[in-house]
Amino acid sequence: MIIRMDGFEEDIYVSGKSCRMRVLRQKYREAMAMTYEMRDFPDVFCRLNRFERLDVDGELGS
Repeated sequence: MIIRMDGFEEDIYVSGKSCRMRVLRQKYREAMAMTYEMRDFPDVFCRLNRFERLDVDGELGS
């Protein structure tokens, strides 16, 4: 599963195990609850949920 996170300085793509939308929303809420600075959210989300941040240079489209 690849997820695009927008609203940061640039779009951020992360990859991890596929799950239902309901489960993904719960993971999002848990990461938000543990994040003090919004810029840290992608890293917190990845650490909590064993996702990897992808190094994408426009390869997946905009």
